[in-house]
Amino acid sequence: MNQYYNGRSLEMTEVIRGEDRAILALWQDSLRRLLVFYETKRGSLLTFFPKLFLFFIFLNISCYWLAMFTAFPDLIFGDAGSHYFMVQFPVGFLGALFDSMSFFITLFIIRSALQTQNLLKYISHLSLDFVIAVLATLWVVFVFSVSGWIITLYEVQLLKYTKKPDISQNKWQLSLFEGSEAFLKSSPEYPEKLRVDINKADSDTAWHIYVDKSPIALAKGQTYIVSFRARAKSPRSMEYGVGQAHEPWHQLGLYRQIELSREWQDFQNEFSASGTDANARLHFDMGGNENSVELSDIRFQLGEKKSLVHRNKQYEKLLVDAVNKPTKNKRNIYFGLIMGISASFPTCIHILMFVNSLWHGCVGRKKHFKEVNG
Repeated sequence: MNQYYNGRSLEMTEVIRGEDRAILALWQDSLRRLLVFYETKRGSLLTFFPKLFLFFIFLNISCYWLAMFTAFPDLIFGDAGSHYFMVQFPVGFLGALFDSMSFFITLFIIRSALQTQNLLKYISHLSLDFVIAVLATLWVVFVFSVSGWIITLYEVQLLKYTKKPDISQNKWQLSLFEGSEAFLKSSPEYPEKLRVDINKADSDTAWHIYVDKSPIALAKGQTYIVSFRARAKSPRSMEYGVGQAHEPWHQLGLYRQIELSREWQDFQNEFSASGTDANARLHFDMGGNENSVELSDIRFQLGEKKSLVHRNKQYEKLLVDAVNKPTKNKRNIYFGLIMGISASFPTCIHILMFVNSLWHGCVGRKKHFKEVNG
C-alpha cells in the first residue's frame, strides 16, 4: 500500500513539475512572439523612438483626463480648469519619459527571461517588473509635483508681466445692499487711507456694506501678502478677504474676521491663492454694525514663491493620507491607480502575459488531475 501511495506521490510531483514547465513554456512562447513582432515591425531605432515617445505622451494624457473626469470633475471647469489643462502637458512629457525607459528595460528583462529554463528564475525576472511598477507609483507623485510647480511658475510669470499685484492704481469702491447707508471718504493725496461712515446697517450680513479694489491678478499656488492698519469708532468686528470680482464671487484663499478697537492696529496675512484669476479683488466687509471704520497703509504684494520641496511635501501628505485613511481618500487612490498604470504600461503587459500563462497552466493542471483521478 505504501509503495502505491509513494508511487502516486512521485507521479503527482512529476505532473506538477510538468505543469510548471508548461506554464513556463506558455509564458516564454507569448513573450517570444511579442519580441519577434517588435523586432520585425520596429525598423530603425531613430524613427521608432519618436513614434514610441509620442504614443506614450498620448497614453499618459488620455489616462490623465480619464482620471480627472471620473475622479475630480469639479476641477476641470471654472478657474481651476485652465490650470489643470496646462498640467496635462508636463504630465504627458514626463510620463512618456518614464514609459520609454521602462519599455526598453522590459525588453531587456524579456530577452534575459527567454534564456532560462527554471520557473523560479523566470519569476525572479518578473519581480524586476514589480520594482518598476513601484517606481512608477513614486514617479506619478514626482510628475504631478513638478508639473504643478512648472505650471504655477508659468502662471506667476505670465501674470507678473501682464498685471502686477499693484492696487495703488485702482480706486476703492463702496457697495451697499439691503437699505444700508454709508459714505466713503478718501483723499487723492493718501489713496490708501479710507474712512467709512456708516449711518444705517439694518442687516447683520457683513458684505451688505463693503469697500473693495479690483482688478487684481492672482496665480494659483502663488503666495501673497495683505497688510493694513485699522481702527473703529467703537469696538467692533470686521471681515476682509481676497476673492473673485465677478460671479460666482468665490473667495480665493483669504477670508478673515478681525476685532477692531479705537486704537490703530496692524494686520498682516500671508496666503496662497486657491485659483488663477486676472479679475480678483481685495475687499473689506463692514455690514452689521454702524460704528465707522478707518483703514490706512493698505498693501497687496507678492510673497515668496512656493518651492518644489514645499509642493513635494503636499503630494507626500496626500500619499500618506491615502494609505492611512483609504476609505476617506478613494478618489486620490483611484486617480493614482489610473496614472500608475499609464506610467508602467510595458510592465503591465509583461505581468498580464504571466497571469495569462499561469491561468492556462492551472486550467491544464486541473484537467490532467481529473483524467488521472477519473
